[in-house]
Amino acid sequence: MPAKQDHHATLRDIAKHCGVSPTTVCRVLQGHPQVAATTREKVQAAAAAVGYRLNPMVGAWMSHVRNRRTQRYTGTIAWVVEAALRRFAPRLQRTMSAAIPHAARLGYAVETFVFEEHGRKAARLGEILRSRGIHGVVLDNLSSTLDFSEFPWDSFACVGTSLDRLHPRLPVVAPDFHQATRLALARLSAAGHRRIGLYETPLTAMLTDLLSRDAFLASRSTYPKRDCIPPLECPDSDARCIQDWIETHQPDAILSNSTLLPATLAKLRLKTTRRPVIACLNWNPKVHRQHHVCGVDYLPETLARVTIDMVEARLRHHFHSLPEERRTILIEGEWREASSAGTTAARGARARSGRSASRVCSSRAGRHS
Repeated sequence: MPAKQDHHATLRDIAKHCGVSPTTVCRVLQGHPQVAATTREKVQAAAAAVGYRLNPMVGAWMSHVRNRRTQRYTGTIAWVVEAALRRFAPRLQRTMSAAIPHAARLGYAVETFVFEEHGRKAARLGEILRSRGIHGVVLDNLSSTLDFSEFPWDSFACVGTSLDRLHPRLPVVAPDFHQATRLALARLSAAGHRRIGLYETPLTAMLTDLLSRDAFLASRSTYPKRDCIPPLECPDSDARCIQDWIETHQPDAILSNSTLLPATLAKLRLKTTRRPVIACLNWNPKVHRQHHVCGVDYLPETLARVTIDMVEARLRHHFHSLPEERRTILIEGEWREASSAGTTAARGARARSGRSASRVCSSRAGRHS
């Protein structure tokens, strides 16, 4: 039975009761993994004996005080990217532009590491990170096809950004692909598009865990059969396959996670009465504004900040291992209109149709309707 106390029990009371230092008591109560089991049990029993209770208001106040202080360098967070995905440089630039300053405000630096499966093993990557004193790791869009079976998971606070997990218990911060697809379909349907197709590459289908396809098929099941177009999956270098699919099914709009589709489509000599509107599910201003493409922005800046927050929280609580349960945070995307630099004819068609500026991406379909 807990002893009756005339004052609120403190860490020093627990330390004095079980004969350890206040630092050890603090580490036990924060769940630090590198504390002996016997010591952990002794401290927990002492906390119960002296009637110690965590005061959340004190914790919140101390967190406020610490955040108001000038942050000093605490450590480095490794941001690991796959060599094969470096072609997504615009997205990575947006991600790092937000991750680096946000981490700095929390006292951390961010260093990028490029993982090449054939030149560097996961175990070797772990050795390099440990030799540099790095304990926080972000695995950015690394897919489960990579061999990370020998990676020392228990030595790092890891967070991934792909739903195609490298480990079943890896915490993940990722775009909400299901929400983004439903948002794009709703916008295109409101703009008058009926024959909407979905194009994916094998890589984007894997990284999205097929959630874009699931949302597309579920939403289109309510449309008339004549307007339902089967999704296409092929490499974005296979222009012939893309052209055959478009000419066969005649979509008036295409959803796609491929950033290369607008450029590919511009080179095709399609035997159709009109070119389909493209709505990119991985919209990036540097890539898509020049092609006047609308789409859903996955907000990589927001994703980067939330990811850094999760790594920092795990480091602060000394969670240098994978959690027992899966944890996932999904970031909802936002709709982005096509560039307003359209042709005079397109602007005239939009004015005559009475559509608002929020439907600019449908102007071509409206002109041919």
